[in-house]
Parts: sequence; structure tokens; C-alpha cells
Amino acid sequence: MVDTGGPLRLVGEAGIGKSRLLDELASRARDGGFEVTRLTPRDDPQFPTPQWVLRTMTAALLGPEAETLNSPEALQSAARKIELPPENLAGLEVVFGVPRPLNRQLSRSAQRREVRAALRALVTARARQKPVALLMEDLEQMDAPSRRMVEYLQTIPAQERILVVSSQTDHPDDADAVPQLVIR
Repeated sequence: MVDTGGPLRLVGEAGIGKSRLLDELASRARDGGFEVTRLTPRDDPQFPTPQWVLRTMTAALLGPEAETLNSPEALQSAARKIELPPENLAGLEVVFGVPRPLNRQLSRSAQRREVRAALRALVTARARQKPVALLMEDLEQMDAPSRRMVEYLQTIPAQERILVVSSQTDHPDDADAVPQLVIR
């Protein structure tokens, strides 16, 4: 799995070793040439702000200049550097709270669609440069939009050179959607 990518959800009670397993996956992924992004909500003072996962993951994938992504021009520049298609800028504007002209406002459902498309395009653009491993702990602590986004990212085919692993303590409702490793 670490060689090719793909989705996996680690499920088990607190203290059972999910974080240790993620540590090992991160190490093996780095050794295998993957760019590793690991999100651990409990270690970040910004958590649990709404869409924390989306902003943090997107910023990590865009790199150090993500700190200055507060204008359409800055987003366009960052997108060009990683060859992100221009049609995905609207989703990044939503994630980073960049104001849009009144004549280009998006409905809530359009925002969700745009954010989803932008994040998928961002992850796949990065994976064209170098395989990507997204490792996320404590899925059950994330806000609903972030949880849905992680679950959506776990649907990206393995051939895209993307590894998406999440951990959680409770058993998910969509148990058949993502391969699971239940730790006891």
C-alpha cells in the first residue's frame, strides 16, 4: 500500500496504537519517496475551527507561501507553481476565505462542489510531481465538512499515487466505502 497509494481507515479505541501505526506509515511513506502531510488535530491550537482540516491540508500541499494566500492574485500564483488548473481557483478562494466579487458569489452547494474539485485537483497535481501521503488522526473530532472531505479523498484511485489514511475511535456508518483495519 505504501508503494502505490490508496485509502485506509484505522479504527480502534483510544490508546490502542493507531497513532503509532500512523507514525510507521509516515516513516515508510517518506522512505518510499512520498511527500507526507500528517494532520493531528489535538496538537494544533487552531483546532477545532470550522474546516480546519481543509485549510491545514491545503496549506501543507501548497507549501510555505500558503501563509500569504489572502488575495486572488496570491492564489493564482501558488496554483500556477504546482500546475493547478485555473478552474479550481474558486474552491481555493472558499477554503482560504478570499473575498469574491458580488457577481461571482457561490451558493453553499456550489461552494462544496468547488472545494471538493479544488482539493482533489490540488492533491493530484502534487502527486504528479511526487507521490502524496495524507495521514489524518481522530476523524471523529473533525467538523462535518472536513470529515466528508477526508472521506471523499479516500475515493481517489490508488493509481493516482496518493495514500489517504485516517484514524478514528468510533466505527463509521460507511464501513463498506473505505478499507478498514480494526485494531483491538
